[in-house]
This record gives sequence, C-alpha cells and structure tokens, in this order.
Amino acid sequence: MSAFPELSGNDHEKLVKLDEDWLKSEDGKKRWRAFVNAYEKKVKDFNFGSLIRTDARLEYSETNTIFVTRMQFYAIEIARNRLGLNDTIHEIAKADAERELLKKEKEAAKAPEIS
Repeated sequence: MSAFPELSGNDHEKLVKLDEDWLKSEDGKKRWRAFVNAYEKKVKDFNFGSLIRTDARLEYSETNTIFVTRMQFYAIEIARNRLGLNDTIHEIAKADAERELLKKEKEAAKAPEIS
C-alpha cells in the first residue's frame, strides 16, 4: 500500500476502520482513480463495484458496508489479510459455522427414522 502510506500508520487503524469520507474526498478519489486505472488492462472488471466492510472486526451488515471499486476492494482486503486484520472475524465465522453444524447434527439425530 505504498500509494497510501496513511493506511499503515497507527497500527493500521485506517485499514481496520475505513473512513468513507476520506475514500470519497476529492484527494481520495484522485489518488484511488490513479491506482485503480493502473490495473485497467491487467484485471478483468477492475472498475466494477463491490461491497466492503468498513470495520474489519465486524461482519457484513447494512451499517458496516460501503460501495467501492473492485480494485479498491482487492487492495484493502489483501492488505487486511496480510496484516492479520481479518483473523478475528474469521474465527467468529468458523465458530458460527461449527455451531450451525452441531445444530443440524442434533436435529438430524432427533428426526424420526422413516422406513
């Protein structure tokens, strides 16, 4: 993220919690446009839109998402993954999946057998 050094300061605070106003400011738009356009011939649908979580510590929700270009999504999420900023939410998702699996197994064990 050398194009955006401010994202690496303060324990990567600005990657953990995205500032929509900064992303969509005149300066932010100009800098992101230059970054995104560099991938025009390298990444299919480079400028299509994607939803991204504004706070990496929380799940996707109506209040925790904003719309960004695909390259912004890739850049931010790759940085978050490399820095381990998605680890907490990944552990929460794994625990939720395990609970759901146990619930289904329990329900299947209770279901009457059809012969």
